[in-house]
Amino acid sequence: MDTLPELSPFQRRLDELSAQMAAPSFYANLRRAADVTREQQKLGQLVADYQAYEKVGIELGETRALAQDPAADPAFRNSRRRNWRAWSAAGPRSARPCCSR
Repeated sequence: MDTLPELSPFQRRLDELSAQMAAPSFYANLRRAADVTREQQKLGQLVADYQAYEKVGIELGETRALAQDPAADPAFRNSRRRNWRAWSAAGPRSARPCCSR
């Protein structure tokens, strides 16, 4: 799987920008307001995509565990195995929301 950078610096910057946007004087400089708003929107999308990617990884791990659980119903286990194989064959990039655009 791809190694992604740590999310915390991006999340921190997003929080800083959101705080700036909440200030009453934010729109005093319209050019600056537009720049900050654009950056905030891009970082917001990046954080959302990162979180969705992590969620897919967790769900994939859960599916793998269910597919290997001997106590699970055989039909359910086979269904999970098929899903796991399909996701594995598609590769990690297909699970990334940012790459499907």
